Amino acid sequence: VYLGPSGLGLIGQLSSFLAILAIISTGAMNNGIVKNLASIGNSDLFNQQKVIKVALVITFLFTTLTSFALLLFAPLLADLVFGSNSDLNWVFWVLSFVLFFQSLFSLFSSILNGIKAFKVFNLLSIIASISSLFFCLILVYFYGKNGALLALISYQAIVCVFLLFLGKHIPQLKWKVIWEIKFDNTAFISLAKFSLMTMVSAI
Repeated sequence: VYLGPSGLGLIGQLSSFLAILAIISTGAMNNGIVKNLASIGNSDLFNQQKVIKVALVITFLFTTLTSFALLLFAPLLADLVFGSNSDLNWVFWVLSFVLFFQSLFSLFSSILNGIKAFKVFNLLSIIASISSLFFCLILVYFYGKNGALLALISYQAIVCVFLLFLGKHIPQLKWKVIWEIKFDNTAFISLAKFSLMTMVSAI
């Protein structure tokens, strides 16, 4: 009703692009994080935190590089994704700034899955779904097509507020401890294998 067929088409295009971007910006490690943390087990907090430290570093590097690429190539990406809609360059400029929150949300979800914190994982999924619903409804109602696109790329930034609260109650996510842990090459190689496999699939 509010967007019409062309608006829904743009949403579909952007959703597909975001799915690929989620893989690239996180270093395609999500499956590796789940597998490694589950294999180590929650009884060995230190080794789990080593994996999390490596995942955080790689996610930060990949997200930073991807954000710069989005800033630089916004006009080209607008043409590729939306079909010569130069007035939608702003989507990729905004996305370059909120991408860190999307990557953090994806990383956090993988960690919760890997340590089998399913109650918290489900709670986070519910919060994300409800937040995105209301955020999308409000923006679409007031801003139409542009509001829908903005909602799609930015709702996870709002959910990250809940991430900070939930993270306090999880032993594996003591950020001060993780920060002081040395970068572990063994964990990096293990995650890199999953990353390569996922990247190939994405391409």
